[in-house]
Amino acid sequence: MFVIYGWYKWGRKFVGYKKDLCHRCKIKTIWHRMRFFPVVHIFWVPLIPLGMYKEWICDQCRQSPKTSFSMVGVIALGVAGAVFSFISLFALSAGFKGDRESLQIGAIMFCISLVFWGGMILAVRHSNKQKLLRQAAFEKEDSMLNEPCLYCNGEIQRQYKPVCIDCGARVYETIDEFADIKTDFTNIAG
Repeated sequence: MFVIYGWYKWGRKFVGYKKDLCHRCKIKTIWHRMRFFPVVHIFWVPLIPLGMYKEWICDQCRQSPKTSFSMVGVIALGVAGAVFSFISLFALSAGFKGDRESLQIGAIMFCISLVFWGGMILAVRHSNKQKLLRQAAFEKEDSMLNEPCLYCNGEIQRQYKPVCIDCGARVYETIDEFADIKTDFTNIAG
């Protein structure tokens, strides 16, 4: 006997959009904000709703346009670098007291810790580079608030959170998120 189970997205609805740089396509596209209810099913009969979720979907590749880079990886690299640094410090201190084998182990552990610290620095630098590229891509972009709604061609009401009057879709602005970043084109290339 076999059991067919899984989950699917139920009640999908587009609730907003914005122009942004897709990290998978590497081009400026429109991202759609989709709201859905994931539901667990057995033999395609819905059983357990898992709440309400929202996600961004790229207009071109139909995938999540966010980059897979996360700060959790940077923190893990930093912790691993710190652990290997402390181990190498203890091994080197024992090696300087006359234990030749501890000196070799300490030197190897120190080199490994340098690899972790270097990986953490490169990951943080990559994150900052992506932010600068995004800001440069939208520096001269016109606001989507001046255009009609993508879903119903209705008027966009300008307020604290811009919303379409007819369908209620929210217009998200990209430039406001990175207003404090100064564009330096020498850092983008490096």
